[in-house]
Formats: sequence, C-alpha cells, structure tokens
Amino acid sequence: MLLISALCGVAFGYAAQRGSLCVVSGIEALLEGKSPRVFLSFLRCSVWVIAVTLPLAWLINGEQLDVIAAPGLITVAGGLLFGVGAAINGGCSFGTLIRLGGGDASFIATLAGLAFGYLLQRHAPAFDVSLDVVGPSPLETPTLVGALALLLAVAFCVRELMLERRRGSSLGRWAPERAALVMGVAGGVLYALHGSWAYTIAIERGLAHMRAGGIPDLDLALIFIACLIGAALGARRLDRFRIQLNARDVPKHLLGGTIMGVAAALIPGGNDVLVLHSLPALSPHAPVAYLTLVVGAAGALALSSRLRRRAAM
Repeated sequence: MLLISALCGVAFGYAAQRGSLCVVSGIEALLEGKSPRVFLSFLRCSVWVIAVTLPLAWLINGEQLDVIAAPGLITVAGGLLFGVGAAINGGCSFGTLIRLGGGDASFIATLAGLAFGYLLQRHAPAFDVSLDVVGPSPLETPTLVGALALLLAVAFCVRELMLERRRGSSLGRWAPERAALVMGVAGGVLYALHGSWAYTIAIERGLAHMRAGGIPDLDLALIFIACLIGAALGARRLDRFRIQLNARDVPKHLLGGTIMGVAAALIPGGNDVLVLHSLPALSPHAPVAYLTLVVGAAGALALSSRLRRRAAM
C-alpha cells in the first residue's frame, strides 16, 4: 500500500507542476480577464476524487471520508483569512507545493508559517474555536444519495475523457483539465487508502501527535515527500527546476504561511483539503469556505495591484 501511495503522490505532484494549478494564479487570471480554465479545474479535480474514492472507500469501509460540518462565521473567517494569506504568500497550498518542487527553498518558510499558525490557533484564546461538526459524510455508505453522486461523477468524468484529445498543451505544459484528471485520480486513491492526506492537515496532525508525546504519521510524511519528488520531476520536464533561495521573499512567505495556518486550523485544512477531501465528502461548509477563500485572495490581490499602480505613478 505504501508503494501505491508513493506512486500516487509522485503522480499528483507531477501533474500539479505540469498544469501549474494554483488558486492564486487562477484568480489572477480571472482578474486580468483571462480564461477561467485553471480556476475551474479545481472543481473538476473534486469530481474526479468522488468518482475514484467512493467505489474504493465502499469496498474498504467508507470511514476514510471526512466528517461534514455546518457552515458558520468560523467558516467565513477561515476562508477569508486563508485567501489573504495565500495572496501574501504568492501561492496557495498547491502553489506552495509547486514552487517547492521547482527548487525555491524560500517556500520552506511557508511550511514553518503553517506550523506556527496551527500552534497559534490552538494556544491563543482569541483563536481557540472550532467548526460545528454535524456527522459522517452522506457518501460514507452506498446509499441512494451516494449512488446518485457516483453516477453523476462518473458521467462527468467520461465526458472529460472524451474531450481530453481536443485539449492541447503549450510549451510542454499540460492543459489544466488534464492536470485535474491525474490529480483527481491519484488524490482519490490516496483519499480511499489514508483518509485526509493533504500536507496542510498532515502538519496539524503531526503537531498534535508531538504535543501528545506520540510519533507523527510517517505515511502522510512519505506522501508529501513523494508529491515533492513528482513536482520536481515535472519542473525538470518543463526545464524550470532551479535550486534557489530568495531570501527577500522569506518574510512574506512566513507571514502568509502563518495566516494560512491559523485559517487552516479554523476551516480546517487549506484549499487542498477543501478540494480533495471536504467537497468530495459533500460537507456543507466546504463551498462556503472555498468561496470566501476566493473572495479573500481576490481582494488581497486587487488591493496589492492597486497599491503598486499608485506607487508607480
């Protein structure tokens, strides 16, 4: 199982790099009036996860799926904060993985910030809040709702496969829909085998285990390393793998990562958890968190652009 997980991690990171899938980049494209394909590919990724995860999860026991939570002010606050943090950082959860895999060591500060943000949320009384968990996912067992969700997801994925040949690539980069396909399939297998496996949630769990005197989940650490290897391979394929340390960017990555960490503890998880785990589990809080995340990132990017224009005048 670890070998399968490692291969899926490599495939996931490789596809993310080849497709350059990042929510911040997708929002920037929308603000500039460009194609929404990158932005919409994350929703495609969620559908692929449903199509792959449900049959596998049902064969195992179904308990890998995330519990569902009710949306509320915490959801909105967490989404807005994460979007702002991602904009400051210059990349969301996926973008951070892509840049780290491309050799930019300054994004290690983002990981440190994520860990610090989690600790801050847990130990600062003002941030010590949590979601209202409702119960297990309605897709946990093969009910009528689950069967209908699976049928719709499979129908959509079949259509995507039929359209795949018509979508081209440029400069060696994959079409975002192709990247979403591979990320969704690989991520779906990992979801069925490990439950929530994304590195943002893995950092939080690792910190919790260490505080309790236990050992962090080495399986999730292996998956993250495999994703980084895949992203590095994708960067080499695109001839843009460069080991570098942009020291001037470290403070902004640390600040952005810390804000993302506090927000990820509230949501919980980052946009990777929302796309790969919560949305496929049909949690009501997930679309609210994702939409507010987009609003937060778009507002921060628009403000930054406006300030730059004023400074240039």
